[in-house]
Amino acid sequence: GFVMQLVLSPDGIYTSLKLQVETKNYSDETLIQKLKENLYAKIPVLKQHKEQNMISLFEASLVQPGTLPRVARSGKVRRIIDNRVK
Repeated sequence: GFVMQLVLSPDGIYTSLKLQVETKNYSDETLIQKLKENLYAKIPVLKQHKEQNMISLFEASLVQPGTLPRVARSGKVRRIIDNRVK
């Protein structure tokens, strides 16, 4: 499977979403384009206007393996980081 992390951050009344996926092919532009196309196909709400989906920004990127921060105790990546809640 993939090692990935979704970060949700407040942006006024909206939410910004940043998805990072670790892969050894992190510089493959075709792969990132396919990832985005598949996400938009499976989650059509991501393409809607921000007044409809309350998402101000959606970014997806590929990063080198080992880039995402690990939890010290387990060595695992936190898959979802929700910065909207305190």
